[in-house]
Amino acid sequence: MEKEALNDNINDINIAYSYIEELPKFTMKHPLNHTRDFLVSLNNPGLHRKFIHVAGTNGKGSVCVYTEAMLLAIGKSVGTFISPHLIDMRERIRINAEMVPEEAFLNAFNKAKNAAVRFEGAGLGHPSYFEFLFAIAMSIFGESNVEYIILETGLGGRLDATNIIDAPIMTIITSIGLDHMQYLGETIEEIAHEKAGILRAGTPLVMDGTIKRASEVIKKEAKEKGIDADVVTHGDVKVIPGNINSIAFSRQMEYHQGEPWHLQNMGKYEIINAEIAIRAMTRLFSPYEKYRVAWKKALANVMFPGRMQSLGERIIIDGAHNIPAINAFITSFEYIYKSPKDSVIVFSAVYDKKADEMARLLCERIDVKEYIVTQLSGPRGIKVNELAKMFRKYTNKKVTETKDVNEAFDIAVKRRDEGATVFILGSLYLAGEVLKIPIEKLSK
Repeated sequence: MEKEALNDNINDINIAYSYIEELPKFTMKHPLNHTRDFLVSLNNPGLHRKFIHVAGTNGKGSVCVYTEAMLLAIGKSVGTFISPHLIDMRERIRINAEMVPEEAFLNAFNKAKNAAVRFEGAGLGHPSYFEFLFAIAMSIFGESNVEYIILETGLGGRLDATNIIDAPIMTIITSIGLDHMQYLGETIEEIAHEKAGILRAGTPLVMDGTIKRASEVIKKEAKEKGIDADVVTHGDVKVIPGNINSIAFSRQMEYHQGEPWHLQNMGKYEIINAEIAIRAMTRLFSPYEKYRVAWKKALANVMFPGRMQSLGERIIIDGAHNIPAINAFITSFEYIYKSPKDSVIVFSAVYDKKADEMARLLCERIDVKEYIVTQLSGPRGIKVNELAKMFRKYTNKKVTETKDVNEAFDIAVKRRDEGATVFILGSLYLAGEVLKIPIEKLSK
């Protein structure tokens, strides 16, 4: 990739985005010392703040934004680094729940770009896509006055760029599943081991315990480090039925058992994510009763885009993009939508996901009127005819093909029957493309 001259600052946000998009996304990571040295070249921005480090396969982003909301609710300032973005790259870097302004992003980008040019000139190599964005985030956090920084790992944990943080105040590990196996391992146990690489002796751990094979690995590694893991399981929360525009649950471990907590994101799996965040915050702040009401209100107001998000009337978008996430979607689908037969699914996926298996699950485990397959922009999107073949292997229902995401959305809205719902899933990239559709179309 052709780089700009040293100190030739970029002042156009789109040019900056193009520079970053040209960096390798899925490649061999640099050693952690490379990231450490790169941050040293940026004067170690933000490294003295209080870090909450979050790893896992699914649910990381939700836990991050729930934790962020609860910190803000009790008057704390917080920076959050999450991924991926749906529409704008700056979504990945948040200050007090707001996407960072263009000026702040460009300022940090230019510092990182010029440092990267120096690194390349010294034969040390340019940071990868994720490493570069992490450096930009840390630069922005360093310039801010945030007290807390929430870091979501990228693919793994042990070798993740964010794992240069030596002493976080809290570590969190969410649900573990089979994803990115070419990088993390072929089994649940191997992937759990990689995620457990963020554990630090002396740092509390709150973790998802719903997948036994994964949780046993993580608990064992925590015990070896002298960490008493706080494990969240399905028995710790209970769904409260009868809510239309939110999902409600009660916490089974608290004094106010049966009291409803509400979430706007309708996925049943979000209940575990919320409980993980609550448990982490309870470990950091006491007494619990002092903060309970503020935290309940904060969680009820969170809307995390693309995660069982309601768009307009009877349109649900979910970024379920791997097998565990599709299974979680199906569980929510079965619970929330009692008579979904006249509903429509819009689906797309990228090549490095198990799209055929996702198609099989959607065809065999739920009953809808029609499947509409579409194609993501960019080279990673699976061709629409390939997706159609996958679905037709497993269903006799109608499978409609269109290369255009907007057209797929229009067809779905027209084809659903009265009272039925359009479900859009298969990729967070698809979620991002749909969220670009004008709001007046979404609210039809």
